[in-house]
Amino acid sequence: MPKRPIHCYAASFGHDLAKELIAVHAAPGDTVLDCFTGSGTTLIEALSAGHAAIGMDVDPVAILISKVQTQKYTEKWLTTFMHETLAQLVVLEKEITTAVPNLRFLQKGTSFGVNGYIAMIPDRPEIDFWFSASQRAILAGLTAFAQDIRDHRKRSIMRVAISSAIVRKWPNTLSRAMDIDHSRPHRGNPERTTIAQQFKLFRRVFTDVLNGLKAMVPTMQNWDHSAEVIEGDCVGSIGTLPPNSVGLVLTSPPYVDAIDYPRAHKFSEWWLNPLGERCKRENYIGLRRLGNKDTVIADAREIAPETMRNLIWLERNSPAKYRLVCRYVLDMAEVIFGCRRALRDDGKLVFVLADNKIEGRTVPVVSITKELLVGMGFHAVASVRRRIKNGRRRYPFGFSGVMKSEAIITAARM
Repeated sequence: MPKRPIHCYAASFGHDLAKELIAVHAAPGDTVLDCFTGSGTTLIEALSAGHAAIGMDVDPVAILISKVQTQKYTEKWLTTFMHETLAQLVVLEKEITTAVPNLRFLQKGTSFGVNGYIAMIPDRPEIDFWFSASQRAILAGLTAFAQDIRDHRKRSIMRVAISSAIVRKWPNTLSRAMDIDHSRPHRGNPERTTIAQQFKLFRRVFTDVLNGLKAMVPTMQNWDHSAEVIEGDCVGSIGTLPPNSVGLVLTSPPYVDAIDYPRAHKFSEWWLNPLGERCKRENYIGLRRLGNKDTVIADAREIAPETMRNLIWLERNSPAKYRLVCRYVLDMAEVIFGCRRALRDDGKLVFVLADNKIEGRTVPVVSITKELLVGMGFHAVASVRRRIKNGRRRYPFGFSGVMKSEAIITAARM
C-alpha cells in the first residue's frame, strides 16, 4: 500500500478496502481484473496478495499512473534517477530562463529551443487561458525534456510528475485551475508567478513522486506476478480477454453524471499528448450521451424494467438526464456481460458503488446494477452498505458534500 499518492485522483478507491475484498473473494492463483482501474489500487493490492492482475481504463492519465505504480523498482534505481534528474532540472531551469527572456510572446502554437530540442506550446485555444506565460514555458520545457528520456520507465515517471504538477490541489499547481483535483476547475491567479518559483514547485512534486514509489519498494519486492494495464473502452477491452480466464472482478464502476475525469485530466493531456483527443466525455461511461434516444430509452426499459419504472420523475423533470441514465444502464449491461464472459464458472464479481443524486433526488445506481447482474445470469447477488472512514472521499457533484457511505455489491458466476 503506497504511503503517499503519487498523483491526485478524484474519488480514488481505498487500499484497505481493496485488500480486504481480495482476501475474502479471490482464491489462490486467481487473476484479478479491475475494468475501471483508475490509479491502480486494485492492481497493487492484487499483486501484493500474490495474484496476477489486469487493469483497464479509457482515461490516459489513469493508465499512466497505473503503469508507473505497478512496475517493480529498486530503491537504488529510484534514488539514482531522482538525484540525476534533479541536477538536470537545475540546468533546464537556467536554459528556459535564458531562452525565453520575454514571456509575453510565448503563446499557443509557439516554440523555443532548449538543450538541443524544441519545446512546443500546444496549439490549443485553452492554453493561454488556463496557463500563465511562465507555466507555459516550464511545461513546454519539461514535456520536451521528458520526451528525450530513452528509458521508458524513467520517461513515464517524469510524465506522471508533470501531470501531478498540473492536476493538483490549489494553489500548488502548475496551472491557473482551482479545484482541478476534484474535477471542477475554475480559473484563479497563481501565487507563484516566476519561473524560479514554479520550478521549485515542480522539483518538489517530482521528489514526492519518487519518494512515493520508494515507499512501495518493500512491497514490490514480494510481487511474483506483473500487471497488464490496457488502455481503451472497458467494453471493448474485456472482449479481448480469453473467456473463463479471470477469478475475481473487483472494481468501482463509474457513477451517473458525477465524476467528470476528462474535465480535469484534459489539462494534462494537452501537454503530454497535444495531438490526441482521448479525454472526451463521450468516451466515459456515466458521462456520454451517445446513440439514438428512442432506442436507448426502449432498450434500457427492457433490460432494467423495475428500476427504470422508478425513474419516471426524472423523465418528466429532465428528459436529457433521463436519457443519460438510460445510456448508463446500457453501458453497464455490456460491462457486466463482458465480466461474466471473462470470469471462470466459479468466479466472483465485486462492485463498489453508491447511489448519487440528479435534480436533487436519488438515482438508484445500486439497484440498477443489481437488477442487471441478475438479468445477466449472476447468482447470489447481494449488497451491504459500508461507511467510509473519516469521510475522505469527496466528490465534486452528484453527492451531498462528502461521500459518507457506499455499497459493496457481490455476485457469483455459476
